[in-house]
Formats: sequence, structure tokens, C-alpha cells
Amino acid sequence: RWRVLCRQNMARHSLIYMNPRHQKGAINELKAQEWFLSQGYYVFTPLVQQGVVDFVVQKDLKLETVQVKTAHYVHSSGHDYLTCRLGRSTGTRLKQSHTAYRAEDKFDILFVIYEENYWLVRDLPDRKTLYFNLSNSSRTPYNPNDWIVQQHQH
Repeated sequence: RWRVLCRQNMARHSLIYMNPRHQKGAINELKAQEWFLSQGYYVFTPLVQQGVVDFVVQKDLKLETVQVKTAHYVHSSGHDYLTCRLGRSTGTRLKQSHTAYRAEDKFDILFVIYEENYWLVRDLPDRKTLYFNLSNSSRTPYNPNDWIVQQHQH
């Protein structure tokens, strides 16, 4: 009887809806892990999903923590660029604010993904937002060309 109840519960809960933003984030974490593996790193994933570190990589006996972020396309006032929010969201869904990462949120590598374009950032600027691929904009890109590790050619 217990097994039957467990199977029924598992079947019911396996159909739980996943927020598309979380789904995209999960896919991009897997893309990042694949990239690190292709570069000769060992990849270690956590047992729990919530935390400032998405996974840990090792190469040449050096362990590094990795945080993966998804960049988003923005078209504003005639400017096209990608933006990547850093830090923590606070507040409610309707009224959110963003705070920069805190000292306890320390990680070694920020890995940013937009479609098939990847940026690897080791020295994270003290910012709430990073901007990439700017066109005619006054926003500061912070050396994105130095950070890019994979670029999709159209």
C-alpha cells in the first residue's frame, strides 16, 4: 500500500509546472557545465539547488566556484544591448529591488550566457548589472571582449 501511494504521489508531482525563467536558467547551467567539461575541467554539482554557487570546477588541482547568469536582450531608446543582473532580488514579484552581491556570496567565476554566446568573468566589478554588446550606448561594457570564451557566428 505504501509503494502504491508513493508512486501516485510521484506521478502527480512530476507534472508540476516549471517557471520558464527557471527552466532557461537550468538549461544554461547545463550548457556552462558542458563548456567547462569541454575545456578539461572536472565539474561537481551541489545536492541542493538554492545557493550562490551553481557548481564547482577543478583543473590542475585548483578548485573554483561558479555562478551562472543568463543575459537578456534589451532594446531601449534606439540602443540594443545585453544586460545581466547580478546580486540578490528582494521584495515581492510586483515590487522587486536588487542588491549587489554580499561578501558571503563570494564565488570565483561568473559565467554569463546569451543563446550560444558565453562570457567568463573572474574579476567581477562591484556592480548590480553588467552590459554586453552595446550599440551606440553610453553604458559601460566593462571589457566584454576580454571575457568572451565562445561566440556564435551568424
